[in-house]
This record gives sequence, structure tokens and C-alpha cells, in this order.
Amino acid sequence: MLHREHTHLAYALELPATPGDVQRALNVVPEGSYIVAVKNPEAPSPEGVGLDETRRARLPKALAARFRGRRFIPVDPPEFLDYEGVEIVLVGAGRNVAEALGIDLEPAHETAATAEIFRDLTEAEKQGIAAAYYTSVEFLDENVGLVLNALKASGRADPSARPGGSSQIVGPARPGLSGPGRPVDIPDSGVRS
Repeated sequence: MLHREHTHLAYALELPATPGDVQRALNVVPEGSYIVAVKNPEAPSPEGVGLDETRRARLPKALAARFRGRRFIPVDPPEFLDYEGVEIVLVGAGRNVAEALGIDLEPAHETAATAEIFRDLTEAEKQGIAAAYYTSVEFLDENVGLVLNALKASGRADPSARPGGSSQIVGPARPGLSGPGRPVDIPDSGVRS
């Protein structure tokens, strides 16, 4: 959603309907929003931050021209997200979406068994999605580790960082999967250790 020259990513929890232990541990509130910006793949990054030049997005001329020399711009149009290697930044914007953005998200009250996303899938499709999900979780885990190690090596790690503190790295997860290919209804699942 483009709002006052920013792109916002707003969410409301559906599964679980109320935050459980996992959501509380990760400071995931029932609803919130983030300002989302896309990084210009032609702009330099600080040493050890971001993708190296060989892995950065190669955008079509029309999208690349939207940067007009800027390092970051709103994710508008959303087609920026269609390209491998696009780097985005999420900045926490607020917990009250209706007040901040003037919209009511009205989350559906579903379970993994009733969620529309699972309704028309075959068992093989569900297993493929679960396998892709766990692959992405492992990729996220590995790359967050690289970021944390780079911050430590550069002396920029905040040793006082803690849940609710000024710096957090949060990996969102879809609840309801308890292992590769096994969709189940577990209200507080979604984080693997």
C-alpha cells in the first residue's frame, strides 16, 4: 500500500488468532505495519552488507529508471519484488494499522484446516510447499547468521540487543507446519530451532 510517499506492509494475525509463546518471544503483535523500501542495485553498500554485485537484481530499464539516483525508494510498483536479488528494508511503522493508515484489516478466523491457501491443494502440492517453506527458513537462518557475524566482526553488533530493544532481526513464519510435508493445526507453531 502506497501511503504518503511510503510503501507499507500491513498485517493482522490470522493463525494463531491471538499471540502465543512464539509470537510473544519474537514481539509479533496482533497487527502492525512496516515501511518497505527497495534498494537500488546500482548503489554501493557498506562493506560486508547486502548482496555482492554478482547476486544483485538485474532490473528492466523501466524499473531501474525509477530510482533516479536514489539509494532507496518505495516498493512501487510491487513488480520490484518479482526479481531475484532485489534487496528490501523493513522499518517498523506501528501497531495500530487503522489509526496509522486508515484501514481495517479484518483478519479471517481460520485454522490450518480451513485456511483458503490449503483448501484446493493436493497432498503432493502441500508437501512441495512445505518443503519450499523449510528450505526458505533454512536459507533465512543461514543468512541471518551471516549478518550477525558481519555485525560482530565489524564491531557494530549491539550487545544489549534484546526482544523489544532498539535492534531486532525477525524472521516471519507461517504457523501450521510441523515438519516437511506435514500440515497440522498447531496454534503457536512457526519457528524452527
